[in-house]
Amino acid sequence: MTEKLRRYRALRQSCIKEVHTLHNLALEARDDRKLRTLFKIRFGDSDSVREEFVKQHANIILILSNDETADFDAEDKLKEDFNQAYYTTKSIYAEFF
Repeated sequence: MTEKLRRYRALRQSCIKEVHTLHNLALEARDDRKLRTLFKIRFGDSDSVREEFVKQHANIILILSNDETADFDAEDKLKEDFNQAYYTTKSIYAEFF
Protein backbone atom coordinates (compact mmCIF):
# COMPACT_ATOMS: atom_id res chain seq x y z
CA MET A 1 0.00 0.00 0.00
CA THR A 2 1.44 3.33 -0.97
CA GLU A 3 1.89 6.17 1.44
CA LYS A 4 -0.56 8.29 -0.57
CA LEU A 5 -3.22 5.60 -0.35
CA ARG A 6 -2.72 5.33 3.40
CA ARG A 7 -3.03 9.12 3.77
CA TYR A 8 -6.15 9.32 1.57
CA ARG A 9 -7.81 6.54 3.54
CA ALA A 10 -7.03 8.27 6.83
CA LEU A 11 -8.53 11.52 5.55
CA ARG A 12 -11.60 9.72 4.23
CA GLN A 13 -12.01 7.87 7.53
CA SER A 14 -11.98 11.20 9.35
CA CYS A 15 -14.88 12.35 7.16
CA ILE A 16 -16.76 9.12 7.82
CA LYS A 17 -16.39 9.58 11.57
CA GLU A 18 -17.53 13.19 11.36
CA VAL A 19 -20.64 12.41 9.32
CA HIS A 20 -21.59 9.59 11.70
CA THR A 21 -21.11 11.88 14.69
CA LEU A 22 -23.42 14.43 13.07
CA HIS A 23 -25.89 11.70 12.10
CA ASN A 24 -26.04 10.43 15.69
CA LEU A 25 -26.56 13.98 16.94
CA ALA A 26 -29.43 14.41 14.45
CA LEU A 27 -31.08 11.23 15.70
CA GLU A 28 -30.69 12.34 19.32
CA ALA A 29 -32.08 15.79 18.47
CA ARG A 30 -35.31 14.15 17.31
CA ASP A 31 -35.98 13.15 20.91
CA ASP A 32 -34.19 15.94 22.77
CA ARG A 33 -35.19 19.43 21.65
CA LYS A 34 -32.27 20.91 23.63
CA LEU A 35 -29.84 19.35 21.14
CA ARG A 36 -31.41 20.99 18.09
CA THR A 37 -29.44 24.21 18.37
CA LEU A 38 -26.18 22.28 18.61
CA PHE A 39 -27.26 20.17 15.64
CA LYS A 40 -28.12 23.27 13.61
CA ILE A 41 -24.70 24.78 14.29
CA ARG A 42 -22.74 21.59 13.59
CA PHE A 43 -24.75 20.92 10.44
CA GLY A 44 -23.11 23.95 8.84
CA ASP A 45 -19.96 21.87 8.28
CA SER A 46 -21.73 18.93 6.65
CA ASP A 47 -21.30 19.99 3.01
CA SER A 48 -17.57 20.57 3.42
CA VAL A 49 -17.24 17.15 5.07
CA ARG A 50 -19.01 15.56 2.13
CA GLU A 51 -16.85 17.43 -0.39
CA GLU A 52 -13.71 16.22 1.38
CA PHE A 53 -15.04 12.66 1.50
CA VAL A 54 -15.79 12.69 -2.24
CA LYS A 55 -12.33 14.09 -3.01
CA GLN A 56 -10.49 11.50 -0.91
CA HIS A 57 -12.69 8.65 -2.14
CA ALA A 58 -11.93 9.60 -5.75
CA ASN A 59 -8.20 9.67 -4.96
CA ILE A 60 -8.44 6.19 -3.46
CA ILE A 61 -10.36 4.79 -6.44
CA LEU A 62 -7.80 6.31 -8.80
CA ILE A 63 -4.92 4.60 -7.01
CA LEU A 64 -6.79 1.31 -6.70
CA SER A 65 -7.67 1.32 -10.40
CA ASN A 66 -4.08 0.20 -11.02
CA ASP A 67 -4.48 -2.78 -8.67
CA GLU A 68 -6.08 -5.86 -10.22
CA THR A 69 -6.83 -7.28 -6.76
CA ALA A 70 -8.59 -4.17 -5.45
CA ASP A 71 -11.95 -4.73 -3.76
CA PHE A 72 -14.16 -2.07 -5.32
CA ASP A 73 -17.26 -3.55 -3.71
CA ALA A 74 -15.85 -2.67 -0.29
CA GLU A 75 -15.07 0.85 -1.48
CA ASP A 76 -18.58 1.23 -2.91
CA LYS A 77 -20.05 0.03 0.40
CA LEU A 78 -18.13 2.70 2.32
CA LYS A 79 -19.43 5.36 -0.05
CA GLU A 80 -22.97 4.03 0.21
CA ASP A 81 -22.82 4.04 4.02
CA PHE A 82 -21.43 7.57 4.05
CA ASN A 83 -24.14 8.82 1.71
CA GLN A 84 -26.87 7.12 3.74
CA ALA A 85 -25.76 8.88 6.92
CA TYR A 86 -25.21 12.19 5.12
CA TYR A 87 -28.59 12.32 3.38
CA THR A 88 -30.51 11.05 6.39
CA THR A 89 -28.90 13.83 8.40
CA LYS A 90 -29.86 16.39 5.75
CA SER A 91 -33.46 15.18 5.79
CA ILE A 92 -33.63 15.49 9.57
CA TYR A 93 -32.25 19.02 9.28
CA ALA A 94 -34.96 19.83 6.73
CA GLU A 95 -37.62 18.53 9.14
CA PHE A 96 -36.39 20.80 11.93
CA PHE A 97 -35.51 23.98 10.10
